[in-house]
Amino acid sequence: MSFQRWHDLLGFAFGLGLALALFGCASTPAADAPTKAQLSSVVTLVEAQPEYREPGVSDDGFGQGTVTMGLAWQGRCNAFALRRKAGGDLYLVTAAHCLRERALGAVVRYLPPDGWGVDRATLVRLDEGRDYAELTPSREGGLVALEQGPVPGPGEAVVGVSSYFEALAPGVSTGSLGGTWAGTTQRVEHGWSGSPVLSGGKVWGFISKCELVAGRCVQGTIVGVL
Repeated sequence: MSFQRWHDLLGFAFGLGLALALFGCASTPAADAPTKAQLSSVVTLVEAQPEYREPGVSDDGFGQGTVTMGLAWQGRCNAFALRRKAGGDLYLVTAAHCLRERALGAVVRYLPPDGWGVDRATLVRLDEGRDYAELTPSREGGLVALEQGPVPGPGEAVVGVSSYFEALAPGVSTGSLGGTWAGTTQRVEHGWSGSPVLSGGKVWGFISKCELVAGRCVQGTIVGVL
């Protein structure tokens, strides 16, 4: 699935557009799409890529058109909202490997649920051993925190939610893999990292890694436990 959002910021000789261009494979068709409520808790992380359009024929058919410069916001991963305590500050969780810059204080951009442009979040916690990162958003922008729940036992149903693909990834838990890792039978692909994994409507982990073949997981998914 791919989509683009453009906003004209500069006119005259130069124009600057903002776009979202998803990379990687298209998502596997899901039996159900995420609800609006679920997509209020999950966001797509993006990064800027320069884009240039060559001069062309002007609208009247004579002469050269205007050279324009664009900035494409390219989707990378997912992140989801939690609160530190009831009524406390809201923060975003994602997989650490989704971040290009991993120094505390680094700025990460994402598409907010309210649809207003591209928002900023600041990296405030990083644990690369757990593939875990926390971000503080500059504003809530329609974000709704998920409720955290217990880790499901083997055979219990789980589902991942992706804003990137606007899709669900159902499966069942295959149990603990030791430490802060658990396995599921979910079959996802490149671009699902950082998506929350829910059981009984509550989040207990995030999609971290799997064995990829041609961009698709072939042996289920490894989930980072919160």
